[in-house]
Amino acid sequence: MEAICGDIPGASRWMSWNSEYRYGAYQVKQDGGEFTLTVYVGMNATAGGVDGYTIRPGRVGVRIDIVEPKAMAARMVTVKSEAMSTEIRKNGSVSLYGILFDTNKADLKPDSAAALVEIGKLMAGDSTLKLLVVGHTDAVGAFEPNRELSQRRATAVVSALVAQYGVPAARLSSFGASFAAPVASNADEAGRSKNRRVELVAY
Repeated sequence: MEAICGDIPGASRWMSWNSEYRYGAYQVKQDGGEFTLTVYVGMNATAGGVDGYTIRPGRVGVRIDIVEPKAMAARMVTVKSEAMSTEIRKNGSVSLYGILFDTNKADLKPDSAAALVEIGKLMAGDSTLKLLVVGHTDAVGAFEPNRELSQRRATAVVSALVAQYGVPAARLSSFGASFAAPVASNADEAGRSKNRRVELVAY
């Protein structure tokens, strides 16, 4: 492309004058993964425009793009304190997916800070609100180890809210539910990811 069209600032200008053009998009699967191949073929039918940036009249240009997908990082949208309050008033509880832990660990990951800030705002905005912080796991593994893990995670959340966000300890309690209260099937990862959560229950 550069050898034929010269220095092209921005978009490929030669495509503006094409005729008899064809376009195809193909998904290619192979052992190492998959990618999308797009092919654009067109003939320059006019000498108009900025000739230095176009393929000469009567010549055919081909553009090939290869797009390799990159796995998206799993990121949960942080629920704002106002939305938490609305959900709690409506249903008595709210499930949060922005409080993160490594597998089989109860140490809060740094990415959890945004969610904790919003819980702190929630508590500051309603001095009468008391919350039971409930840890939930998926059903991978035995019930009792998951119950102990979910309890440690709930306790970690309470400790962080008290120590770092000034929430009075008397307004928070923790509970580990293991996988006793799923919100989706544990048969696949999509369901298990929904079951791994922290729930705030008003009491």
